[in-house]
Amino acid sequence: MEAILNESYGKVRLDTKEGIVYVYFLGKLSTDDYKNVWNTLFQVALEKNIRKVFIDQSKIEKASMEARAWVVAKWFPRAKKNLPDNIYIGVLSSASFFAKIGGEYIANAVSNMSKFTIKFFPSEDDGTNWLKSLSL
Repeated sequence: MEAILNESYGKVRLDTKEGIVYVYFLGKLSTDDYKNVWNTLFQVALEKNIRKVFIDQSKIEKASMEARAWVVAKWFPRAKKNLPDNIYIGVLSSASFFAKIGGEYIANAVSNMSKFTIKFFPSEDDGTNWLKSLSL
């Protein structure tokens, strides 16, 4: 597993063997830190032609609605324009009620505007097994 981003607020790791990017949001994230994690994911997916992503939001405590809206309004249109349509994303939701709602808001908006496939899982292992089962 190659560490691409390793900060107190988030981690991005690449499993080159399986072609899966793992994204971890941690704690209370400033808007800039939240954007940095998403932008790091974008760069890795673009440079390595990644189509499988696992996003772990289970340890996120807070990210502003401004930051979440930025993902939908700015980040996602850029991803949609530059990445392939067949992106598969497994998500482990946050235990925090409000963070969970925010994550589901982003997932629903992205699903409605693209052909990205997003599924929620109760554990990282379940999400990883699903991503590994996909033959692309």
